[in-house]
Amino acid sequence: MRTKVLFGSVRENLSGLGLRGRGLLCCRRSLGQEITGQPDLCRLAISPEPTLDDIRSYWQRIKGEEFDYVIAIGGGSVLDTAKILAALMTNGGDPADFIGEERIARDMKTLVAVPTTHGSGSEVTKYAVVKLEDAKHSVVSEKICPHFAIIDVDLVMGLPRDLTLYTSIDALCHSVESYLTRFSNPLVDVVCEAGIRSFFEGLDGAMEDRRDGRERMMLCSLLGGMAITWGQAYLVHALSHVLGARLNVPHGMANAVLLPGFLRFFHGHP
Repeated sequence: MRTKVLFGSVRENLSGLGLRGRGLLCCRRSLGQEITGQPDLCRLAISPEPTLDDIRSYWQRIKGEEFDYVIAIGGGSVLDTAKILAALMTNGGDPADFIGEERIARDMKTLVAVPTTHGSGSEVTKYAVVKLEDAKHSVVSEKICPHFAIIDVDLVMGLPRDLTLYTSIDALCHSVESYLTRFSNPLVDVVCEAGIRSFFEGLDGAMEDRRDGRERMMLCSLLGGMAITWGQAYLVHALSHVLGARLNVPHGMANAVLLPGFLRFFHGHP
């Protein structure tokens, strides 16, 4: 796995990485820059589920500046947007050029990914999802695997119940779908089984906002991200990307609606 995973405080882990120079902080509008402890950061607020045009707009705002690294703190949309921006810094061009498989020529700028939900697993994946009018499309490249992932449970404490549920189901789907694809192998199976087990061990506690439940769900999300990087997502995600783009249905909710039917279909057509 290309990503080095660190557990614990964001501030303490960032100070230990020895990042030098000027950084770009991608985050939601509500996040304060002081959480990082980094002295020289340019803050870029990312909207929920940004479109391709939104990402183009972000790039236009920053492309004339020099950055040595990127820190992304947020949910899957923030992390995915940061991956694309970090790749644009070293490759140039247009974000649409990256859509598809292995269409990025050069490694991106150093990226530190810090998730604030337990669902996407984007902190360790080679994927970035881009929303267009008719569907969500994927950038797939080993070049956008974050260099570092920091798993700080404090950042998910207090997550609203609906977001807790939807993101957790997204993490479960990653492990279930990867387990059932033709790309699975014995190592991927072990990761998927551990991710599914963490989901059932942690969901109730996470819904009650207990720390032990949040810890299990952060692990579930991390394992799910590893699973889809080594294996692949399947029909649930393929369909939910269309449903989400056309009807603005939250990604986890779309997955929850589609998962039972997918399992019944798979049982009948192994």
